[in-house]
Amino acid sequence: MEKKDPKTITITIPYLPISLNRIFRMHRMERGKYFKKCKNDVWALTHEKGKSRPRNPYQKAKMVITFIFPDKGIRDFDNFLGGSKGVIDGIKAAKIIEDDCWRKLELHIRGEIGKPARTVIEIREIK
Repeated sequence: MEKKDPKTITITIPYLPISLNRIFRMHRMERGKYFKKCKNDVWALTHEKGKSRPRNPYQKAKMVITFIFPDKGIRDFDNFLGGSKGVIDGIKAAKIIEDDCWRKLELHIRGEIGKPARTVIEIREIK
């Protein structure tokens, strides 16, 4: 078993983000509600009792997003990454990271097969 860095924050969202293709077909009000729901879900998950958060937001961070798909279907990472905007905004709103600009956030995406479908995000501070 791999030993986790104690300074790594892991957030498990119990669903996969909506595909960017589907988001583009949404009415702008529906799209806004979806991103706000994602942001609120992440905020709630990071503020659960017993969850550790950094005292101050990470100035620079590495974020690994793992999409756990329920089957071997073909899926485009860019569609799921675009659908993750609300999730990443939620991590910023929860004050885990200072900003999500390219200078402050190193972003990695991965995919795995497993059940239930979910999104696992690992964040750690880098110097």
